[in-house]
Amino acid sequence: MSFRILCADECETIQKGIQWVAIQSQCPIEKFVSNISDLETAIQQEHFDVLITDLRLGPHNMIEFVGDTKKHLPELKAILYTAVPNASLVAQALAYQFYDVVFKSGPAEKLVKCLRAIGTGQPPADSPMLTVKAFLELKRPDMFSTLPVQLTKREQQVLIHLALGLSNKEISAAVRISIETVKEHVQNVLRKLSLNDRTAAAVWALRAGVPDLELRM
Repeated sequence: MSFRILCADECETIQKGIQWVAIQSQCPIEKFVSNISDLETAIQQEHFDVLITDLRLGPHNMIEFVGDTKKHLPELKAILYTAVPNASLVAQALAYQFYDVVFKSGPAEKLVKCLRAIGTGQPPADSPMLTVKAFLELKRPDMFSTLPVQLTKREQQVLIHLALGLSNKEISAAVRISIETVKEHVQNVLRKLSLNDRTAAAVWALRAGVPDLELRM
């Protein structure tokens, strides 16, 4: 099955590199754009199945752009191709329903595997998206066993998202609850931990042994 792939990147060298990788995976890029205006025009006037984008396009945050775009194009599969191997970034991409995250600092085979997996509807088994998703869904039962306070499962999830630096809006999108409900959980966490703000909660979580993530490139 073939897919129409759009790539948004300012750097011509990166564009050529991505095209080479895409050809190896038998999924050549159909169109490249290097600014937000051309990207918006391409998305509005043509049908693309896949968008490959860096974290930023000029001054624009592409994670937020994709989140807004998927509200009216929910089937669009967005791949964040970034030089930043950061768990917080992956958690943000997950919250805004990206299909996958691939690190530029990793081997080209990672992007090949990602593109070849598009037809399955799921990213490759070694995708950082799946690693972060399992982490945020509390798939490790020992994660909070040593904490001196008792938090509900939802409060545990909110605390992990706080530790990863996500905003209330991003936590709302990730956990699928309203922003007002997120605010209530944040306040409950702060009250139980006797802390003043979310930054203090993030620091507390890391010091108290809430596991950090090491993402393989």
